[in-house]
Amino acid sequence: MPGDTSRLGPEAALNSDAPEGPDYAPASITRQVLQLVLIPAIITITAIGVAALFGLLAGRQDSLEDQLNRLRQSSGAGRMAFGIQDPRYKDRSLAAHNLALMLPQLEDPEARARVSNELVDILQHHVGPQEDQLQAYMLLALGQLGQDSALDVVLAHGASEHATVRQAVTLAVASWPEGRGARRAIDMLLALLEDPSVEVAASAVRTLGMLITPEDREVLDSIRRAMANSGPQRRDVYWNAAIALARAHDPEGSAFVARVLLDRAALSRLPAPAARGPADRLLSADEQDRVLLLTLAAATIMPAPVIHDKVRQIADKDPNLTVRKTAAHLLGHWRRRGQGTRPSDAMPPAPLR
Repeated sequence: MPGDTSRLGPEAALNSDAPEGPDYAPASITRQVLQLVLIPAIITITAIGVAALFGLLAGRQDSLEDQLNRLRQSSGAGRMAFGIQDPRYKDRSLAAHNLALMLPQLEDPEARARVSNELVDILQHHVGPQEDQLQAYMLLALGQLGQDSALDVVLAHGASEHATVRQAVTLAVASWPEGRGARRAIDMLLALLEDPSVEVAASAVRTLGMLITPEDREVLDSIRRAMANSGPQRRDVYWNAAIALARAHDPEGSAFVARVLLDRAALSRLPAPAARGPADRLLSADEQDRVLLLTLAAATIMPAPVIHDKVRQIADKDPNLTVRKTAAHLLGHWRRRGQGTRPSDAMPPAPLR
């Protein structure tokens, strides 16, 4: 129907003469914000409050060793029907949350190695195959600790039957400290690009974008194929693949990021995720803000001139103060690193798929 862009790709939303394509509404960006920023923040705040209350009731704050000992215990009946949970399972879940809060303050290398070894032992011998949430928490903790001896154990869970666990593996690799061999995860992440769970595949390609370099040509080809094969039901993969390609200096990914993800006018013409309201609703200003902010956060190593030009425009005239300040901060980061901002015509945009 003329004027209806709900089933067209982002380029079609900007150009009514463009051919019909997948519905690439930015559900991936919004969902990634919720999954990777807002939801963990809510969990952390809740865990801090609960942990503080438990500490006051007991007269002291539980130690890291207390949390490890709780994790070694049985979950009893675990999660049961109708959402009911055995109190012992809840206690172990709380211990996993508290442990995650403590790890950033654990700086001693020997202590980090010891805790990592203990978590591996707990994961392998004290967590049941159906305790997917506990597995996920511990995998994320192992990612924070980043010990080489634990990486193979983490990667082995990439074949888990639980999507929650597979996604936790991708996030654990993403949080692995630099220089610790996380590139060994590339093959596993490539396998997850075709995962039946859209969330897992999108998280896998996002993590790949943090690990690869422009010299990883075969990996880049795989990401391009994942991007090209992402239909309406896998649009999260499309968005994250474009960002991953742009971070690896790829012209096609850079063109898409500049033309859509960093362009408020383009975003304002795109349909919002159908699950969040009427099918014909366009992205709201708040949703556009989230897309812009998350893309700016990922753009620190995007060298394409078209992207630098867009960031300058955002810093100069975007209506949202937070977005403008974020863009200005990114420009300052590039200047400090000696990255220029050549004219965008130095790199012609590649056609979108």
